[in-house]
Amino acid sequence: MRGARHATRAIVRSRSALTAWRSASSRLPWSSGPRTTTSARSCCFAYGRSRVEDQTVDDAVFEEARDELLRAGKVEPAAEAEARLGSIWMLRGDQDAALQHLEYARELVEERGPSAEKAFVLQELGRILMMAEHLDRSIRIARESLAIAEELGLEGSRARNLNTMGCARIVAGDVGGVDDLERAVEVAAAANSHEEVAAVSNLHSMMVILGDLPRARELHVQAQEVADRLGLIGFIDWQRGEHAMHCYWDGCWEEALTTADEFIREVEAGLSHYMVVACRFVRALIWLARGETDAGVAEARRTTELARTAKDPQVLSPALAAEGRALLTAGDDAAAGEIADELLETWKSAHMRQAAECVEAARLFRGLGREEEFLRVIDEVPGPTPWHEAARRYASGDLTGAADTYAVIGTVPDEAHSRLKAAEHFVAVGDRAAADVQLRLALSVFAQLGATAWTAEAEALLAESA
Repeated sequence: MRGARHATRAIVRSRSALTAWRSASSRLPWSSGPRTTTSARSCCFAYGRSRVEDQTVDDAVFEEARDELLRAGKVEPAAEAEARLGSIWMLRGDQDAALQHLEYARELVEERGPSAEKAFVLQELGRILMMAEHLDRSIRIARESLAIAEELGLEGSRARNLNTMGCARIVAGDVGGVDDLERAVEVAAAANSHEEVAAVSNLHSMMVILGDLPRARELHVQAQEVADRLGLIGFIDWQRGEHAMHCYWDGCWEEALTTADEFIREVEAGLSHYMVVACRFVRALIWLARGETDAGVAEARRTTELARTAKDPQVLSPALAAEGRALLTAGDDAAAGEIADELLETWKSAHMRQAAECVEAARLFRGLGREEEFLRVIDEVPGPTPWHEAARRYASGDLTGAADTYAVIGTVPDEAHSRLKAAEHFVAVGDRAAADVQLRLALSVFAQLGATAWTAEAEALLAESA
């Protein structure tokens, strides 16, 4: 409930503060013109700056500051206000709106000299370009911002740009990006900057991508602790979404559902949030495993709808893969095949990279009998990870090998489900002893998960192999 209280207070503070500043400017006895208005706008802008990574901030805080600053000829601060507006739209999961604001902010400062505001504009643009997987441009812009940050001694901006560059390098298949991220954490921590939690959070995400869930769990806890210590509501909320995913992988499905349900209720009562896609994704997968197929399909479709607005491959591709598998589970092979086709098109411009994307896509393509297409995609991935290795084994029919790889990665449900499919294969080829071994390993996990649909499949195979 702590997260719910934080979110509610955030919305109230944002709206009430803006109203208070507007009201104050109109009541001041000496107010007679634009000077007081400018002062009030500046106060609102300062307030907006203090609301770090908080998508509930009223747009008018930055819109009015931007317009007033431009009228006063203060281009750099106006560009910063516009960039901050773009950042909150990124947090709301709307890539188009975010890029529109950030590209305009870049235009405002493009011909201006080095400044803290220019460094901020470029760092935020580089950040969203990284999330959209425009990796070359992201790195180029982050380096430009980093140069300004180093020239002016802006340690927070320096950390943010190292963060962006590290993530972009890893997503492109260069694990050397981990060094950039670790430097970002060190720089931000030394400067006592809120960028510390951003750097730890992204180092966590990259450890997930690289298939090291034990290290990722440690970093997730660290990110939660730093966010709590600094009192950063936006980062606290982001970590709640991450927590739902970790609970899913850890096999703590009741906690995963509780976390996701609470987060989704809050979002539905207010502004959207980027991490709502992850929470709906978790619910869809759990409901499918528990035999709630109609609900799982509906939730998977809703997940994809939201991910299409966000557009970032890191959310859209996993959502598509989950929807395809949900449709396959429901027996709609034709619709599932259309999703598979869309994924193939997506992978032409953005390589398969996300953990959940690898897992669900392997199940989808194997279920459709399109393993060869999937394996060709895997072959083209630069810097393959253990997730790719597990997916390759799954699609090629080495299901026990896939389960063993998932065990090393540390994902409980994916290991157990792969053992179920391995048992299915062993029964089909008449190796009942091998099937029995895999089923007995899987059944105890299914009981822990409450995965009734998977349990029913396992018990049917166990009876068949007896």
